[in-house]
Amino acid sequence: MIDGDFEERPGVRIANEKPSILNIDVLVENGLSRGVTMRSPLDGGAQERDLATNYHRCSKAVALEWSRTSALLEKIARSFEDKGRHEDEAAEQREWL
Repeated sequence: MIDGDFEERPGVRIANEKPSILNIDVLVENGLSRGVTMRSPLDGGAQERDLATNYHRCSKAVALEWSRTSALLEKIARSFEDKGRHEDEAAEQREWL
């Protein structure tokens, strides 16, 4: 997870900005594993929206100097937004049961 000191960790950005055999974009597209999460059945995607907000913030913080990293962080944020919408829909369906 990206936290408040992400901007102070240049190694993360440098590793992403340099082309390599390992394509980080593929890892993002194949899913981000957060491990086990807990929520009430009707909570919806609030956790994912919070994560997306944080990734958007970090993306903006590095956008001018680290464009590839910024784009990757935006992709992660959109992924969490999509997962949040999915959780919202699932919670809405459970509410009708």
